[in-house]
Amino acid sequence: MSVKSSFKKHALALCLLACAASAWAAEPKDAGGIYLGASLGRASGSASEYKTGTSLSLGFGAGYRFNENFAVEAFSRSLSFELLANALNNNPGYYPEDHLGLALLAGLPVNDSFSVYARLGTGRTRMSTGTTIKPDYKLSETSAGLGLAYAFTPRFAGKLEYLRFTRNEVNLLTFGLEYRF
Repeated sequence: MSVKSSFKKHALALCLLACAASAWAAEPKDAGGIYLGASLGRASGSASEYKTGTSLSLGFGAGYRFNENFAVEAFSRSLSFELLANALNNNPGYYPEDHLGLALLAGLPVNDSFSVYARLGTGRTRMSTGTTIKPDYKLSETSAGLGLAYAFTPRFAGKLEYLRFTRNEVNLLTFGLEYRF
C-alpha cells in the first residue's frame, strides 16, 4: 500500500469520525428511524467491461438513522449491466458484477434541507466473466464515498453520491431517492 493511498484512507476515516462525533448534539425527535432508498448511476473502472465507457448501475438500500448525523445501511449495487459481455471470447476476463454490503454513514447538516455525508462500508463483490467457461466468485472489499442530500420534505430526500470500491477500483456516481419512515 502506498503512502498516498494510506493517507487518503486515514483522512477519510478521520472525517467519518468527526462527523459521527457531532451526532450527539441535540436534534429533533423525528430525525431517526428506518429508511429505504433506490439509486441509478454510472459505474466506471479498470475492468475490461468499462473500456468502452461506463456501465449502468442500480442500487437499493435499507438503513436505520440513529439521528440526523449517523446511520447504518445495508445496500446492494449492480456494477455492470453487460448482458453478453464475453459471449464470443474464449478466454474471458473477470469483471465486478454486483456488490452487497453494509455501511456506516456520517453526515453534517448544512441547513434545514441540505446535508453532506461520508460513507464507509464493507461487503462482497461478485466477480463474473459473463460466460459459463469460468465460474463466478466473490471477494471482500471496502467501499468509501461522499454525498450530498437534499430533504424535499422531512420524509423524502434526494441524494447525489460518489462511491469508490477500493479493491476493484470501480468508481460509481449515483442519484438516488430516499424515503424515511
